[in-house]
Amino acid sequence: METVCELCNGTGTTKDDNGHIDICPSCLGLGTVKVEESEDQKVEFAKRLKTRRPLVTATYILVIVMLLYYLIFILADFTYHFSLTVFIIILILGHSISVGGYILYVLWISFHGNGENLSV
Repeated sequence: METVCELCNGTGTTKDDNGHIDICPSCLGLGTVKVEESEDQKVEFAKRLKTRRPLVTATYILVIVMLLYYLIFILADFTYHFSLTVFIIILILGHSISVGGYILYVLWISFHGNGENLSV
């Protein structure tokens, strides 16, 4: 794992004794230093992945629902020949319902059991 170099604060440069800007000797100008991961960090990373899994699943479901919505909407438009006003109303209504459902699901998982420390 890489972290920001503490000597140069990620800039890759430091000032020497004479005040001249020089390459950071700790990170060799890269700004990051490789450190070993402890078991606690690995467990923390696994826990973060577990809490993000419902978000990824919800996003996939949203994409599939929107694709099905567009398919049905286009077929219905070809069949019934909606006017422009009805077309826009149905389009806005479908988007607001699907995105509203997505937002409600994300809020539900963030405030219930499997998302105590949900971070995006």
